[in-house]
Amino acid sequence: MYLRPNAVARPLLNHWILWDMLLPPPQAALVISRNHVPIMESYLRAPQQHAEAARTPALMGGPWINYPTPRVEEIRELLAHTRKVQGEMLALAGAISALDDLLRRQGRGESLEPLYSQVPNALRGYVELVYDLDHHSGIRFLEGMLYRSRYGSGALQQFSFDLVENDWLPYERSTPVLDDGHRALVSLPWRDARLDALFAAEHTRVDVREMQERLGLDGARTAAWGRLFTNTPPRPRRAPPTEGLRVRYFGHACVLVESAETSILTDPFISYEYPNELPRYTFDDLPERIDFIVITHGHSDHIRPEVLLRLRHRTGTVVVPRCAGRRLQDPSLKLMLQEMGFTNVVELHEFESIPLAGGGALTALPFLGEHSDLDIQGKSGYHVRMQGRSVACLADACSLDPTLYKHVGAELGPLDLLFLGMECEGSPMSWGYGHLLMRKLDRKADQSRRDRGSNAAEAKSLVEAWPTSQAYVYAMGQEPWLNHVLAIDQSGGHLGISESDAFLAHCRTRGVTGERLYGSKEIVLPPH
Repeated sequence: MYLRPNAVARPLLNHWILWDMLLPPPQAALVISRNHVPIMESYLRAPQQHAEAARTPALMGGPWINYPTPRVEEIRELLAHTRKVQGEMLALAGAISALDDLLRRQGRGESLEPLYSQVPNALRGYVELVYDLDHHSGIRFLEGMLYRSRYGSGALQQFSFDLVENDWLPYERSTPVLDDGHRALVSLPWRDARLDALFAAEHTRVDVREMQERLGLDGARTAAWGRLFTNTPPRPRRAPPTEGLRVRYFGHACVLVESAETSILTDPFISYEYPNELPRYTFDDLPERIDFIVITHGHSDHIRPEVLLRLRHRTGTVVVPRCAGRRLQDPSLKLMLQEMGFTNVVELHEFESIPLAGGGALTALPFLGEHSDLDIQGKSGYHVRMQGRSVACLADACSLDPTLYKHVGAELGPLDLLFLGMECEGSPMSWGYGHLLMRKLDRKADQSRRDRGSNAAEAKSLVEAWPTSQAYVYAMGQEPWLNHVLAIDQSGGHLGISESDAFLAHCRTRGVTGERLYGSKEIVLPPH
């Protein structure tokens, strides 16, 4: 049989949906200690309050376990299980806090060498103590070693196999996935090669019983497993363009740039195929082989493990920005991808390029803003030159200094297509990075430091500095199949809508074709 186009394999870590900050061990330890355990403790004190809060639109995205009927005993068991099997991770989180406190008290400009004897045992051999040039002390984590240490998560890696049948799913990051008769839950490493055979079954028949046995699913899960397959053949994939470029918008920040020779997919977050009212492209609209997946930055709406693992068997190279790494706020995206089983991952600094078949290049671009003013290097826009055409995907970059794009334009020339994110209100720093902070930020500072894209003035300054023929606003989080991750106001009344309207009106006065994208879009550029 074939794998259904709406069959989903959600990667989990000890029953929690896998997201970027659950991949690197130090960050995962802090999430488990500061998010998972407190959420479960809170639920056990007031399960009804959680159920009511999770159903309140204004509270979506908050720390609420979202089950309509009480699951108190199961959550109690999971909490006890967590304290037992992730006890070393909880100790690691405590050690990070303790070492940070030690450095704050004693790292005041003199040599840090005497402090190594006071490093907590959980971190011994995994950190270097350092100063920056302003004599602020800090911790450098030996990231590659930590993945291979006792803090690696292999034994707790899982998948939940299920069907997704509608767009509107509950917010996922605050609710553990509990076993029930509707899904098949199995312990399975994320990097396991057997998954590639399963996902290839979208277009190649497999023996369902044999695949079940290969993945280690017991008989109790047979019914849930069988629902994932169908005898109906998939629809044929569209052939690549014979000339020029075909550019398809798959929703949010996901754009497919295709020539006859090369396919490039940015920030894949793709809808499954099921009856719906909003036209969209799905996995079946991707080419059989994706030459390059490019990741702009490490936020959950741009690096989606669930989607990346589904595409692994048909992907050539994953391109990521070169991170500083070894710091809590800027973990290595390359190591994350390798933990998920990708073997060909390339890091690029700004203006480093990869040559493309048939001529042209894929070039990493500087990326300012979006990360709450944190010192994060792991972020890039990308410029694609193929068939004499020029496309830039800038994701959530802010034109904080338009002079930057004058330099970029002087280097790369004018654009045919610009894709720019304008979700310019953004979340406060504590929502995205609160679990990493060692000291609480006051509310005023927290609200001023936001993860945001460009506003109208910044977007206007960008296209004035780097001319383009067409400008498209994307990465707005409006597609309904993303709401369980982003929890963005879907009313159409938030700031990003009005600011992007103002930017597009400006484009029209300059003779620039523009549109705020939603759902799907195809743009064809003849060779130049």
